[in-house]
Amino acid sequence: MTAVDSIIEIQAALMDAFDARDIVRIEQSTKDLARAVALVRQRGVILAGDKVRSDVSYALKQTEALKARVNYMALRNREKMEKLDQMRGAAAPHVYANRRNAWSSRIPA
Repeated sequence: MTAVDSIIEIQAALMDAFDARDIVRIEQSTKDLARAVALVRQRGVILAGDKVRSDVSYALKQTEALKARVNYMALRNREKMEKLDQMRGAAAPHVYANRRNAWSSRIPA
């Protein structure tokens, strides 16, 4: 298995962990991915041949898919935190911003 193949395999495991919302697996796969990327950087990858190029291209596409999952989960968590704050009686973040802007823009008479 090449270094790029191991990155692809680890990325697949990380995507599965994200989809399962398994924090332990997410953390472990993230560490494994960081090690695999560091190993590739140390050794260097020669982009010779169509297979290696297509593997690197696939790995980059998987990286974009992981990025989308992370962004989605961050948005969902932010929304959940805002709903919990609203249930507690706290104002939503945009309300804070509007209040702050409204008060700071007032010109004394």
